[in-house]
Amino acid sequence: MELELFNFVDETMRLYDENLPCYVETEKILKVIYQNITKDFSESITDVFSRIKARDSVQEKLLRNKYYLDFANGEDALGFMPDIIGINVSLSVMKHNYIKNYFITLNHQILYSVVVTLMKITI
Repeated sequence: MELELFNFVDETMRLYDENLPCYVETEKILKVIYQNITKDFSESITDVFSRIKARDSVQEKLLRNKYYLDFANGEDALGFMPDIIGINVSLSVMKHNYIKNYFITLNHQILYSVVVTLMKITI
């Protein structure tokens, strides 16, 4: 079992390293999209931050959440990990109660747009 665990983690981290340029590009696209969306709420939003989950954090999460028990391969594990790329919209004052709902509604459309854009980039 130990050898299988190490192989799973090694495979997943190799895929993470291979996909890192795609993650970087996706992070840039998402940040621009969120910055454009937040222009309408400029008096309430102070900044839009983004980050890519660090390599050691991905590895730690694989082990902590026992992804090796739930997924047959590293590709499936990375595909399930929802927080490889994070976007944080900082609010100074919540003047608009609908800001949160606005972003939740748009998330599906934004992610679809990013996936389609990345497909065009990689083709």
